Amino acid sequence: METELQYVYGGDDPPIVPTELAGLTLAGSDTVRLTDTYFDAERLDLREAGCNLRIRVTDGRDSPCLTWRGPSKRRRTGGKKRTEVELPIQTIPGSGEEILRLLDRHGVDRLMQQATGLGGDLELIEIGRLRNARSRHTYVQGLHRLELTWDRLEYPVGPAEVRVGSR
Repeated sequence: METELQYVYGGDDPPIVPTELAGLTLAGSDTVRLTDTYFDAERLDLREAGCNLRIRVTDGRDSPCLTWRGPSKRRRTGGKKRTEVELPIQTIPGSGEEILRLLDRHGVDRLMQQATGLGGDLELIEIGRLRNARSRHTYVQGLHRLELTWDRLEYPVGPAEVRVGSR
């Protein structure tokens, strides 16, 4: 089971990576650049249904990844769960129609229709692109492992943001 926490960093000082965290020792660090391109209908129907659809390009990886996430649902235990499908793709689709054909080929279109109630006439457009310079820091102690990330996000509109997360 994976638990992820994420917080917006509002400090004035630059983020510092500790060599020890909660009794765990820093085992390694790396950095990566990510570009996430989000797609939705013109009226943001996917967002309205609590879903998202993106293509992520990660520097240093051979192929991009298309990800669809369904709406979050509360568990009886208090946490949340959501359906998530990731598809490694060879090339970035050139249009919303190509993305829909790709989703159809892998059966993801049916998951989208169930989650959103939208029919087959959905037209996808690019709604935004986020750029992220991420640093990942792995802490270990025996079998325990914690990943701490610093995300330096650039949005299409508005100020940049720094987030700290762990899993």
